Formats: sequence, C-alpha cells, structure tokens
Amino acid sequence: MAFSSLSTDNYGIYRPLRTLLYASVYSLFGLNPALYHIMSVLFHSLAGILAYLVLSKIIGGDKSLIASLLFAVHPLHVERVANITGSFDIPGIILYLLAFYLYLKSRSDNEKQNFNPVYFWLSILTFAVGLFFSEEIFTLPLLILFFEFIFRRNALAAARPYLFFIPLILFIALRFFILGIGSRSEMYPAGSLAMTFFSMPLILLQYIFLVIFPFGFSPFRREYLSLHPFILIIALLIVAAIILIIHKKSSGELAFFSGWFFITLLPFLNFLPIQQAFAARYFYLSSIAAFVFIAFLFYRMNAARIPVLTIALLALIALAIYNNAFWKNEQALFERGIFLNPENPKAHNNLGTFYFKQDRVQEAILHFDKSIEIDSTYGVAWMNKGVALSRIGEYNSSIQSLQAALMYSPDNWEAYEKLGTVYMRSGDLGRAKDAYLQAIAWNKDYYPAYARLGVLYGTMGEYGLAEEYLKKSLEINPFYEEAAQNLIILGESRGK
Repeated sequence: MAFSSLSTDNYGIYRPLRTLLYASVYSLFGLNPALYHIMSVLFHSLAGILAYLVLSKIIGGDKSLIASLLFAVHPLHVERVANITGSFDIPGIILYLLAFYLYLKSRSDNEKQNFNPVYFWLSILTFAVGLFFSEEIFTLPLLILFFEFIFRRNALAAARPYLFFIPLILFIALRFFILGIGSRSEMYPAGSLAMTFFSMPLILLQYIFLVIFPFGFSPFRREYLSLHPFILIIALLIVAAIILIIHKKSSGELAFFSGWFFITLLPFLNFLPIQQAFAARYFYLSSIAAFVFIAFLFYRMNAARIPVLTIALLALIALAIYNNAFWKNEQALFERGIFLNPENPKAHNNLGTFYFKQDRVQEAILHFDKSIEIDSTYGVAWMNKGVALSRIGEYNSSIQSLQAALMYSPDNWEAYEKLGTVYMRSGDLGRAKDAYLQAIAWNKDYYPAYARLGVLYGTMGEYGLAEEYLKKSLEINPFYEEAAQNLIILGESRGK
C-alpha cells in the first residue's frame, strides 16, 4: 500500500502552463536535483533583472539597482527558490513583471505622441499567458490602474488599463464557472473570513519584520494571528517613521509602492481561503515594494551608502546560504520547522512521513501522534497514522485511525481507499469493497481505488469485475504500474 502525503496541496488550483513546464523540465532533467536548483536560480535571476527594469522606469537607475540587489539576495526568498515546487511559480512572476514592463514601455510622459500600441498589446498578451501559470498575476490590472491613478490623470491613459480585465474575466469564468475550480481550502486560517481579515495587519507586519530582521525562516514558521497591543503599536510607529522619512521628497513613488505592497499581496490575504495565513513565499512579489523603501533610505546616506550597502548585501548573502542549507533534504527541513515551531502539526506530520519512507515506522507514529495531540481534527495525520499502524500489522488500531480521519475529513477519498486496503488485509472483504466504492464516489478519477477494487474482485474470484476495474484504473492513468502488473497477473491466472 502506497503511503500518502498531504493531498490538499494538489487541489483548488488551475495552472496548466505550469503543469506543462513540469512535464517539459522532467523530460529534460529527470530526477537530477542539481539541475532543478540551477533552473530555480536562473528563474530568480531573471525575475531580479525584470524587477530592475520595471523599477528603473519608475524611480530611476541607482535606487532600482539597490532594490533589485536586495530582492536578489534576501534570505526571505529562499523558500520560493530552494523549494523546487515553489520555484515553478516564478515564471508566473516573470510574466507579471514582463507584462508590467511592456506596459510601461508603451506609454510616456507625452501620451498623445508616444503611445506604442505594439508594446501595449504585447503586454496584454503576456498577461493573458501568465494567467495560466499562476494566480498571482490576477492583480496586474489593479496595479496598472493604480499606477495611472498616481502618475497620470490623462483620460485616454486611464482608460486603456481596463482592457486587461477582458482576459482576466474570461479566465475567471473558465476556472470558476466552467471548470468549477474554486479556492484551495474550505477553512479560513483564523476560523472565519472576519477573524482572518482582522488578523491580516499582523500578517503584514510579520512580512515587514522579516525583511528588516531576516531570521528564523521556515515553511512551518509560527503564524501570529493575534499580537500584544503594545508590540503592535511599536511596530506601526516604526513603519510610520520609515514612511515619513521617505515621504518628504518622494510622495508619488511612496504612494505607488505602498499600493504595490498591498495589491500584489491580495491573492494571499485569504478572501478566498488558502491553506495558511502566512508564508515567506507569498511575499515574493510584494517584497519588491519593501526593498524600494529600503533603497530610498540607502540613497539618502550619501557617502556612507556604498560601504553600508556592501555590508548589508554580504550579510544577506551569508544568511541566504545558511537558510538554504535547511532545504538540503526533507529531514533537515522538517526538523528545522519543529525547532522553530514545536506546536506545528504539519511539521510533525511531514517528519513522520519522512520517517515512514525510511521504514522507521515507530518514530513516524510518534510524530503522527504529536501532530494529532496538537490538532486533534487534523485528518491527514490520522490517515497517515492509520497507514503506519497497518504497516506493522495493528489492523484494528489502523481502522480506528482511518475512521477518525474520515470523521474530520469526510470527503477524503484517499482515506477511504486506505481503509479499504486495511479491511482487505484483515480479511473483511465486504467492508473493503464498500470503502473502495466510497473513494470512487468522492472522486471518480481516483485511479488507485479502481486498481485496489480490481484486486479485491480478483481475490473474490469475480474475474470479470476485476478486469473491468483494473482497466478503468489504466484508462485514467495509463502509467499506473500497479494496475498494469495486476492486470497481467489476472490474465495469466485465467490463461490469457
């Protein structure tokens, strides 16, 4: 029986071009991690170059160079770049920045004489392609509208950005209404939309804090959804002081990049629920605004600017290298998460998953138990514990854990399939069949359940049904080796 990792990350998204990129890169690189990491660094470097080009059109070359260098080396981005899965979202950011740069190239201070329709339509085309890479690009039309609001009040210039909403509306209709793909989670991180919304200022402050104090990075970092009022007031005063220092001579730029900060974070503010309220990778694009503010501060240092900036960049590079070391393997990453946040149920569940893969089943069960102790409603941990208990032959306890998983996640078709396998191993074929059929009822494309049901029918001597379900599994996934092998065994046993 195959072990299941967290399944929720695979649903509630529609990124077909990213999936195509996955397949293309895999066909070239196979499972060579070094090549994937080189690719990630190249993606990040290209994003940094485009950030510089965009910023140079708005705030000039020197400050743009400082901001883009900070963007390139800051350890805040290790989670997005070192994480191979996360790095496949960077092309979406590249298209976002490229579309915005092309839009800026299409306009000039003398709007009537120098508007370039080629750059403008290339910008819209780039935006439309980017929609199929990442949801982060959804906010580009709002950013362009805000840019025109701040820097130009020409009626013609203000009207053109609305054309960007045409591909956006068409894509939203395709995703939400035709394909029926909604949000990535059904639960808000703080329990409700209202509570999550009121926690957002604290989340924003955490992002700013990590820009200034870049320590303690981990995907399992503690999310502070409530904060002592005194700390909140002090943090707000610090942010206000920085804004006032810059505001004196740079009000237009300050206003725009304040808007950039919030607009580009909109996909992650949980208006539609996602799996967590805070993650360093969510701040990738928005961080450019924070680095612009810091660039303005550096720019005001005059003679001390270069030595102070050099020291800062070297320190950030050292911290990025240090944090990158925790991404060398799963064990280092999950143990780091538990060290920083011992009460994170996902970190314990994921470390248990790692131990299970290493056949360290008892250690895996300890971490699944710890995950459940922290969050007794965490259905994935219950499911994984059930799988681990089945591995060591404790079928009754395994069944109880899998039933608990289904109590907290009644639509978890993987848990039904695992439950069916445990029933089958314990000799209860009737309940095994019911569990497999429940898995298929919840997800008609879940090919492992068809394959296991085919094996069950073969065990029961119903060879026609066994062949039917094994073929159905292969129809959904022609590369599913387990179904193919069992179909061969079935044919041989029947003399075919």
